[in-house]
Amino acid sequence: MAASTDSQRERLSSIIGPGPHYFTGSLSAGFIAATLGFALLTEREIYGTPVFHPPRRRFKGLPIDNIVSLRPGDYVVHIDYGIGSFEGTRRMTHEVQVQSPKSKVQSQEPEAATECIEKDYIVIAYAGGDKVYVPVENIGLLDRYVGSDDAVPALDRLGGRSWLNAKAKAAHASAECAEELLEIYARRATARGIQFGRDGKWQAELEASFPYEETPDQLKVMADVKRDMEAPRPMDRLICGDVGYGKTEIALRAAFKAASDMKQVAVLAPTTILCYQHYATFRKRLARFPLRVEMLSRLVPPATQTEIRAGLKSGVIDIVVGTHQLLNPRLAYHDLGLLIIDEEQKFGVKQKERIRAARANVDVLTLTATPIPRTLYMSLSGLRDISQIHTAPPGRREIATEVATWDDRLICDYVTRELSRGGQVFFVHNEIESITEVAKRLQRILPGTRFAIAHGQISGRQMADIYVGFAAGEYQMLLSTAIIESGLDLPNVNTIIVNRADRFGLSDLHQLRGRVGRSEAQAYALFLTSAHREITEDARKRLSALLAYSQLGSGFKLALRDMEIRGVGNLLGTEQHGQVARVGFNLYTQMLKEAVARLKGEAVTVEPELSLDVSAYIPKEYVADSFERVALYKRLLAVESEPELEELRAELVDRFGRYPAPVETLFLIALVRVRSRKLGLLKVSLKNHIATIVRADKTVTAKGGIDELLAWLKRGA
Repeated sequence: MAASTDSQRERLSSIIGPGPHYFTGSLSAGFIAATLGFALLTEREIYGTPVFHPPRRRFKGLPIDNIVSLRPGDYVVHIDYGIGSFEGTRRMTHEVQVQSPKSKVQSQEPEAATECIEKDYIVIAYAGGDKVYVPVENIGLLDRYVGSDDAVPALDRLGGRSWLNAKAKAAHASAECAEELLEIYARRATARGIQFGRDGKWQAELEASFPYEETPDQLKVMADVKRDMEAPRPMDRLICGDVGYGKTEIALRAAFKAASDMKQVAVLAPTTILCYQHYATFRKRLARFPLRVEMLSRLVPPATQTEIRAGLKSGVIDIVVGTHQLLNPRLAYHDLGLLIIDEEQKFGVKQKERIRAARANVDVLTLTATPIPRTLYMSLSGLRDISQIHTAPPGRREIATEVATWDDRLICDYVTRELSRGGQVFFVHNEIESITEVAKRLQRILPGTRFAIAHGQISGRQMADIYVGFAAGEYQMLLSTAIIESGLDLPNVNTIIVNRADRFGLSDLHQLRGRVGRSEAQAYALFLTSAHREITEDARKRLSALLAYSQLGSGFKLALRDMEIRGVGNLLGTEQHGQVARVGFNLYTQMLKEAVARLKGEAVTVEPELSLDVSAYIPKEYVADSFERVALYKRLLAVESEPELEELRAELVDRFGRYPAPVETLFLIALVRVRSRKLGLLKVSLKNHIATIVRADKTVTAKGGIDELLAWLKRGA
């Protein structure tokens, strides 16, 4: 038995068992050597599909972190000094005194010497023109300011009591909020849900048939989901991953796990097209297993819908994929065990209330690329479990994004470029009343282009025919409303043009952009707006954010930016709303988590203040882009374990090559931070080769440099 990777070889061994010989190798197909008396089988013969395993890369994608995207003028929050304005980074050199070794003449005192220390500092401006220079090792004390509304925050004044009072009020409010959260936690903990069994051989066989190598994030999130499903309390997990990052595969595996335990699964999709795509995916992947998968949407004839409803009630249907029809209170299930919701924010208020009503004892898995502010707030506050996927599939490229007013020549250039390389184009116009006029104009500037028109008022049969025809290449361009927004996976479509983009929300724009770039080809997104003077201020901010966050994995950061523009909403009363506005969303959420941990008797992790007289910086010659350097500083000083630090070290070499000595010192500082956090230290300083360690109960000193300090911290003394 030949497998393409070690992990696939282990899967084969667990499925088939002892007997055959297993090895790892790369073969296009198996063969039979009759004269030699053996046969060699590959994954193609066993699973019935060629398995694509891209080469492993150490670069794991951009982290989900606000400060990564800082630009000069952005507001930041320093936990000690308050709200300021980020001005960039500055390299500074200063002299420190060190003690030279004692001379051979014992009576002589050791001579004092000086040493030049070079380090990068984060420059923050405050009210009155004051500035704070934050050494890079303390970047963990900084975060990007995210308010509760669109108001511009006032800068704090250094030396005043305003910030101290604001923090005290926010801490008091978060403590009160924590008590309410604990009541919710208690209700969740005591609720009895469905406890699914552990994976069987069928589960391993299904997962081995996945035609790609899973990303590390996919594996971690799948482990989270399985742990939830095997627990006695109901699952309510949000999976946040950018478009095309593999959320559907996780949903499919969870659905199969539930159905294998004789429970029914409902997969709720916001549009008929996405519903049809999920249905086709589930049917194809589960074809070899004795499970019945059906679809409920307007693409299905009424008579068939009646049969499906009866089948759900009797239990002969295991998995149903549907649109809002699944929320009909008259729809009865024989034994529903798992509800999967794709893009919850696409459903209305009444529909969401029906979703909540269905959550009482059923496991719920929600998938989203850009969670709405309220959902994001609930997840980050701990009311809902959250898993994040920020690893881009190998070979994926950033989507080239442009914002412009309507221009016939520009549109023609975009479409012609795509068609000339054999690709296809999405053109989105979200007004059914005027879509025919847009079609006539496109026909005039793009003569000979084969395109179809799709919108919500055409029949289900027509919609299905158009989708299948476009997927098969019968049409070069699809002119549609925003019904293509969610989940469509057509790798041959790598250009999208969105008309009147200023009328869309930020998450909608990001979802639309995510319809392209799902292969290794360079993808393009053109967002057309009306005349500049007609665009509202909020629309201008949304489009600016879309241009700023065009890199892979930016969906979560766009959701946070959307939270800034729209506000987080009021989760537990107006008091919390005001505190979020004053200290910022991130600091308030951190206070809330700490307050909950204290009430539950759990340990609270403290961010230590570091002051180390060592040269540590990322040279411009090594990483030229200043924003990239800030991102790397944040990542280095945000790792939570030593293995994670080693992964980042390998990634840095993979991306930029061998690094110079000052970068190695940064890794040592990051290691000091990891070990200090583990020990619960409040402050660690290193001056004149003497380390001072401040604990909650005492202060101790130790002689030596940074190596000796690390050894001391490792011993945990």
